[in-house]
Amino acid sequence: MRYTKTVDLWDGNTAHMVRTGQLKLQAGQWVKCGQEKPSRFVKIEDSGVIVAAHPQDGSTHKRFKTLCKIYLKSVGDVV
Repeated sequence: MRYTKTVDLWDGNTAHMVRTGQLKLQAGQWVKCGQEKPSRFVKIEDSGVIVAAHPQDGSTHKRFKTLCKIYLKSVGDVV
C-alpha cells in the first residue's frame, strides 16, 4: 500500500470514509487533525476512534513510535 498526500481528517466526509473503510490509511500516513502541523495516523479503534500521533514537544516521530507500540502488533514495518 502506498502513502497518499496528507489526508484532512478534520473534514467530516473524509473522516467518515476512513471510519467506514471507503478510504484506507496505513500506519504512518500523514494526516491533518485541525493543527497547522500534520499528525501521523496509527489506527482506527473498533469503536471508530481514530488514533493519531500529534505534534507534541516537536517530536511527532517519538510519539508515533510510542503509540505504535501500544496499539499495533507489528511495529517494525512502520517506524
